[in-house]
Amino acid sequence: MDIYGNALPTINHITHAPAPGSTEESHTVLHTRAEAWYASIVPTPDEHTMRFKVVAELRAVVTAEWEGQAQLQVFGSSATGLLLKGG
Repeated sequence: MDIYGNALPTINHITHAPAPGSTEESHTVLHTRAEAWYASIVPTPDEHTMRFKVVAELRAVVTAEWEGQAQLQVFGSSATGLLLKGG
């Protein structure tokens, strides 16, 4: 579960497995599954926008409260863009 109580997808739920005896090569299946998993964990554009707005509001509060003597700086996966959904 994520921090909001939503069930996290698993590879079995987001991709298909080839039928027994299928000629589909295993590396193609692995690639397809990896892409599907990645798509399921990357934040949506709306989530990015919401995060940006929250940071902007917090920066305004910090700047106003400490009269420009303090700064809010984002760090870690949020700063590098490597964040995951709900993170």
